[in-house]
Amino acid sequence: MDAIGSGIASASGPSNGVEVVGVLPRQNVLDESVWGKSRGLDPALPPYPLVRHLLDAAAMALHLWDVYLAGNQRARIADGMGLAGELDRARSLVGLCAGLHDIGKLSGFQFCSRRAAQFLSSELTAGSERMSSERTGHDVAGMTAAAKVLKVLGFEDDDEKRATERVAEIIGGHHGRFHHLENGAGPAFLGDAVWAGQRAAHATAVHDALGAPTAPGSFKAPAAVLVTGVVILADWLVSQEGYLWQRQRTLEPALSAHFRRSQADAGTLLRDAGLTPVKLDRKDFAEAYGIAGDPNPLQQSVMDELPTAADAGRRGGIMLVTAAPGDGKSETALEAERILSKIFGTHGYAFLLPTMATSDQMHDRVARTLRNQSGKDIGLTLVHSMAWLSSAYADDDLDGETVVTCDGDEAPAGRRRREADMRPGRGTVKRSV
Repeated sequence: MDAIGSGIASASGPSNGVEVVGVLPRQNVLDESVWGKSRGLDPALPPYPLVRHLLDAAAMALHLWDVYLAGNQRARIADGMGLAGELDRARSLVGLCAGLHDIGKLSGFQFCSRRAAQFLSSELTAGSERMSSERTGHDVAGMTAAAKVLKVLGFEDDDEKRATERVAEIIGGHHGRFHHLENGAGPAFLGDAVWAGQRAAHATAVHDALGAPTAPGSFKAPAAVLVTGVVILADWLVSQEGYLWQRQRTLEPALSAHFRRSQADAGTLLRDAGLTPVKLDRKDFAEAYGIAGDPNPLQQSVMDELPTAADAGRRGGIMLVTAAPGDGKSETALEAERILSKIFGTHGYAFLLPTMATSDQMHDRVARTLRNQSGKDIGLTLVHSMAWLSSAYADDDLDGETVVTCDGDEAPAGRRRREADMRPGRGTVKRSV
């Protein structure tokens, strides 16, 4: 039997033609009519199943762990989980956090799209009129449901470990804002036992795909923040419209095959987003920065003294450089990055400047430095509201992928969105704040 699909089947009702017969009780049979993505996809096909999106995100998180995170970041996450020296186990747990990020969509969220809701199975729509009509974000719903979901997966928590609470916070924070557990979704919004059974079945499918990782020894806040960043990036990468259109049309019958394909696709998605790490060919000072002559005294002092100071401290910190305009502070900062990245096993940097004009100028300087060090394909991005007008971007770089995000269950404060409530007896269009 399919290792991932064990105990999983499509419940009755419209689906993508996927059915893997299993052995769970009927209420816990995985129902692929539960949708994860709908808006912007092919209207002639059923929406993209939630379990498929969860597996996509888990596969991408594993790839980000392998090739995107720096070695020091992987070690920090493992240490924060109480898994020092157990990087493979920490890797699987990061994948699990990503794979559970949208578990809160198994709630009243399923009725926020008129078209998508019509594909739900009769088991889920039965009794849905008793679900709360209060609008709750699926991030908050997932955070609220996390403890029971993780208990099904064998996670036992206590005041010291707090692993379940941390995973709940990551699920709740996957749209960039953390929430308090006490302000979570009400029980009515989460549905009855049938809906709880589906959350358990979806979580089990992801858990099995990742080799059934066990709970970490602990889960400290700094590590959870790093993991949240991985989850957010993984979710964004696998939510791109072009990717989902392709997957929607060619769903594999078995979830194990889907997961393998998601893993195979991850590298292309990361590369197309311009985020694949590039190893620089470090050159000497003059060649790297296109400067004739030797480093000035400020730059030379950083090159000579920072390695010893940083290696002795082995901790993060702030280096403050004060010098007159034209004294080479930018090159000094880039040299400091080179030194610190080598010592601490990190990579990447940002220049934060006060105006668009200075940002444009700095982008050109940094780009030139990277090209001098064989960094032609490196992911360097100019980030301000008028960046699209910059000569740094060719016209063929302007067509970005649309990202299929929340599908309408959250609206910013003060904004209204028209929602269709598709529960039986509630066919009217409502407005929610």
